[in-house]
Amino acid sequence: MQRRIPFKFLGRTPDDDLLHQVRPFGALDSGPAPNCVEVPGVGSVPQYAPTVYGDHTGFDPATDCQGYFTLFKFQVHNNCYSYAVDIASNSMALPGRLHGTAWPGDFEGDRVIQGALLDGLGFLAERGARLSDVLEQTADLDVGTLVALLIAPPDHSVGFPGDFHWVRCDDLETLSWSQKPGTDQASTLDFAGVPITDPSCASWSVNAGPLDPSKPDGPDFLTAYTFRAWMLVPDTGVDII
Repeated sequence: MQRRIPFKFLGRTPDDDLLHQVRPFGALDSGPAPNCVEVPGVGSVPQYAPTVYGDHTGFDPATDCQGYFTLFKFQVHNNCYSYAVDIASNSMALPGRLHGTAWPGDFEGDRVIQGALLDGLGFLAERGARLSDVLEQTADLDVGTLVALLIAPPDHSVGFPGDFHWVRCDDLETLSWSQKPGTDQASTLDFAGVPITDPSCASWSVNAGPLDPSKPDGPDFLTAYTFRAWMLVPDTGVDII
């Protein structure tokens, strides 16, 4: 099925988003980005401002990473992954890309996890593990930030290549969480407008756009992001682009 506009994604970059497409090596002076990061095995990744590292102490988008997740000029260049690890890369970061993981085609859970591990995240538990069990079994969460990975599977019947989404814990005592869907603003609510207390049980169904943009009254594509894994962003830091 041919589409004229992209699906709305929460993590990955649409194929026709020219601002954030990886370019051939040596493309430093081409395109609108002021800088390109050359990554062996990947290409030139457009970056719209220097990387800003945060000091995650709770939900405070106005000051988090110097406000880069809310500033109009930079909010559109930082996705859910940047927000989860609290690094405003200003490049629509993808798991593992800085360490040579190229991302053509489908997104699926195992590859996203492997990419995050390359970036420095720690793996805690697979799907099926309850949040309460993770908290009981992990005594050193004070040395990092607990995050949850969600996956929307590919649907080739409509041309949907799959997507990922990350949610981060802002306070373990109150079990408050937040997320930044794609280029949108950060929020403490899930997609049903309910405060997130356990991302593995929250509502992540989303309307990803019309199946046929030429038919205003035609059907939309509805998908659901499902919980995939618990992971840890260590305080020692991770590296993304």
